[in-house]
Amino acid sequence: MLANTRRLFRLSSLKHRLVLLTSVLTCVAVLLTTALDHTRERNATDARERVQAQALTAHIATLTAAGVAANDTGALNRTLEAFDSFPHIQRLVVTDRQDQVLAAVSRTPRGTLAPDGQTQVGAVHVSRSRDLRAPIGPIAPTGWVHLSLDAPPRPPFFTATTALLLALILVVAALAVIGILRRPLADLAHAEALASALPAGTLIPPPRAGALDETQALSEALLHAAERVRQAQDRLAASHARMRAITDAALDSIITIDAAGCVIDFNPAAENCFGYRREDTLGHPIAELIIPPHLREAHNRGMAHYLATGDGPVLSRQIEVLAMRKDGDTFPADMAIVPIDLNGAPAFTAYLRDISGRKQSEQALLEAKSLAETANQAKSDFLANMSHEIRTPMNAIIGMTDLALETRLDDEQREYLTLSRDAADSLLSIVNDLLDYSKIAVGRLDFERIGFGLRDCIALSHRTLKDAAERKHLSFTYHVAPTVPDHLVGDPHRLRQVLINLIGNALKFTETGHITIHVGLTESTADSTELKFSVEDSGIGIAKDKQQLIFDAFSQADTSSTRRFGGTGLGLTICSQLIDSMQGKLWVDSEPGKGSTFHFTARFGRASAPAAPITRPAETDLGSLRILVIAGNEASRSHLTGMIESWNMLCDTCASGAEALAGFSGEGPEVRYHAIVADTDLGDMSAFRFFERLNTHALAHPPIRLMTANAGQRGDAARCRSLGIQAYLSRPIEPSDLLDAILLAIGTDGIQPLITRHSLREQRRRLNVLLAEDNKVNQMLALRLLEKLGHATHVVNNGLEALAACESTHFDVVLMDVQMPEMGGFEATAKLREREAVTGRHTPIIAMTAHAMPGDRERCLAAGMDDYVAKPVQPTSLAAALAAIVSGDQRVVHREAAAAVASRPLTAFDQDTLLANLGGDRELMMQLAALYLDDEIALRESLKIACSGGDLQAIHSAVHGLKGAVANFSADSAMAAASALESVCRNGETERLDHAITQFNAELDRFAEALRTVAA
Repeated sequence: MLANTRRLFRLSSLKHRLVLLTSVLTCVAVLLTTALDHTRERNATDARERVQAQALTAHIATLTAAGVAANDTGALNRTLEAFDSFPHIQRLVVTDRQDQVLAAVSRTPRGTLAPDGQTQVGAVHVSRSRDLRAPIGPIAPTGWVHLSLDAPPRPPFFTATTALLLALILVVAALAVIGILRRPLADLAHAEALASALPAGTLIPPPRAGALDETQALSEALLHAAERVRQAQDRLAASHARMRAITDAALDSIITIDAAGCVIDFNPAAENCFGYRREDTLGHPIAELIIPPHLREAHNRGMAHYLATGDGPVLSRQIEVLAMRKDGDTFPADMAIVPIDLNGAPAFTAYLRDISGRKQSEQALLEAKSLAETANQAKSDFLANMSHEIRTPMNAIIGMTDLALETRLDDEQREYLTLSRDAADSLLSIVNDLLDYSKIAVGRLDFERIGFGLRDCIALSHRTLKDAAERKHLSFTYHVAPTVPDHLVGDPHRLRQVLINLIGNALKFTETGHITIHVGLTESTADSTELKFSVEDSGIGIAKDKQQLIFDAFSQADTSSTRRFGGTGLGLTICSQLIDSMQGKLWVDSEPGKGSTFHFTARFGRASAPAAPITRPAETDLGSLRILVIAGNEASRSHLTGMIESWNMLCDTCASGAEALAGFSGEGPEVRYHAIVADTDLGDMSAFRFFERLNTHALAHPPIRLMTANAGQRGDAARCRSLGIQAYLSRPIEPSDLLDAILLAIGTDGIQPLITRHSLREQRRRLNVLLAEDNKVNQMLALRLLEKLGHATHVVNNGLEALAACESTHFDVVLMDVQMPEMGGFEATAKLREREAVTGRHTPIIAMTAHAMPGDRERCLAAGMDDYVAKPVQPTSLAAALAAIVSGDQRVVHREAAAAVASRPLTAFDQDTLLANLGGDRELMMQLAALYLDDEIALRESLKIACSGGDLQAIHSAVHGLKGAVANFSADSAMAAASALESVCRNGETERLDHAITQFNAELDRFAEALRTVAA
């Protein structure tokens, strides 16, 4: 019974809940309606009773007016008693104007009204009583009537009838709800049954027609869901069957275990591999089945670690393990373990593959590799020994043949010996290739890292094969870009080997035309430089599909070329390996019939020790020289023009002698050339013929004459002297040789011996220079200029350090800044001259000053200096000053900085002029800019400190230091402002000092901003 009651009150059924809800709502509605009607009725009754009581009170007041006026209490009592028929009247009292009781009656226990003899108006307090008062008299009250009424009883709010009606309404409402909801609830029950059948995929008939929209939609949605569940179950079953088929057909062993390490799946491949049947393994620990006993403890630790942390070191990656078969045999296997989820519990699937066969193959390969390496080493040793044994007699053969060729021979003997030497050279080249290839094969090719001159290396390679090119009448030139540094660190022998090999190939496959070597700069840092080399020829070319083949060992683009041209096919392979060792790459651009260009890059270190330059006459400004180049061969013309323009000289070109002579015909204004550089072959005539015809022209300003030739011929020197040719240079022409020849020829007074490469070499001298300069920017600039001029340089920061350096080391010349901290240039020069008065030795001193004012040179000479150069130091001015000091000729022409600045608009930073002064070295410009910006704060701080003290001398010194720094950048505006401020300080014009300082700081700001743009 209790259980049934509890089930009743749990109301788990939607029907019960709806019936209860409807009943409760109905009861509440009925009760509220009844209460509202009862309240409204009660209020209306109260209003009526109030009106009636007021009317009764007024009526009594009218009846008692006469008695009050006569003060007749007896009449008043009788009048009051006459209202005995009003059962609700409990007491009546009549009072005068002062509320003194004149008459009073009260309801007696018998229910009648009788005088009560009380003298107070006090009301009768009974349940639900109402007290009223009315005035007596029509106008002014002469007294008062006091009435106390007892309200009639009210009917009860809730009666049996009401309860019965309420119960009836509840029953009717419940039945109505049940009737209305019976069909929808049945549909809902059907939907519930459909939802319950979803997991099993059981299909239930759709709901009846006419169901509510909501239940109809719900049932249809459930039907669709049931269909999707069934389809998913079908797909899952198919996938499971497919996976089972794949697992069963897999060649690798696939084993699945649970978290306890027991087998739950064992595919057929595992059965074949391990020797177990699947049913024999299910439920058994995997460790006891396939893991060797000595590894089981590690397996158990790994399982425990994964279950504790969720991570394992061998999961989801391939590892090599040792597995065990049923018979106890062990074998190596590749294994990958993947963690999986098995109904919410961790499990693992392992994929294993027997690699016993692979291990045996690997062992066999290792043994074969060892045998091959031993054989290769034996081969390399044999080749090395044989190469050595062959080269020793070959060198003797070649040497003795060369000696024989130097003796008197008839033509037939010379021809035989020449053929013998050529054959010996070819054989030696083959032996060298084989030796290098054998060294490359075993990784024993040695590389040096030594300092060398790049242009000398290129020139040597050129000279080595120049005769071979001349024998084939080929134009053979080379061109090194001006921006390419000359002083490098690397292996010059290996570089020449690559160049000679590539040039040799070009000679071999080129019958007519030219061979040109180009060297350019691709990348440069403070420590290393990457260069690009190109060897261009006009030979037979290489087909596109054969271009990669030629880099393979023992291969050529066309096997017929081996029979025609010879060769081992090893050259490019060796070159490729050598270039790889120089951190570069080798490639070719070619078309059949149009020649080939072999390119390669190589990286070298930067060297600080330069090669020796020449002593040059110094009365010439290179930028003012105009040169005419005449060459019939375009490559030669381009080579000469590139060198001349790199020195900022003006250069015109002609492709023939006739074209050049037309310019001297006198038909137009004569162009003044300082020099004519003519190649041997001018296309339409020889250089000698050109100069013969030029001598027939009357020239107002005869130019000096230089001639270039592929090779010197007997009698050329005499012809040069007879035609007035001052310089004769044979190829390869190095830039320094050409520049030296031009400068020496221009500086010649009267009769001068013919300038040749040999005479230039004899005149060369390398200087040991001491640079005394405190500003880092000026230090770097002067150091790089001296390096390019070929001099060794030692740097000090002030005069004291300069004196100490001169005491311990002999210097050929000292470059001395005038203003330096601790000891200036003038004071240091004076002390050095005092020492030399004792030793008798004289060291030339060249002053460097940013003043560049008239009389500066005289002041420097008076202080004991030999000459001076003005800042910014220009390459030509510095070279001229050094040359003048060495030659003892101080006829140096200085371009005054002030005049140079005045001749052009003032700018914050003249980048073009700076690049021209630096020989186009953009990297050096960037380094100078960065160095100045790094030191700018310290330099300007010294000016700020000097200005705060008001010391004009200190301000002048600080401004001079800044002026020397900015002068290197052709910062005209800042230099002009610095000069103005220096003038103010020298003249003591304190009233102009603040303005001059402000102007100078503004120009420094503008200059620094322009410099940051360049350095960015």
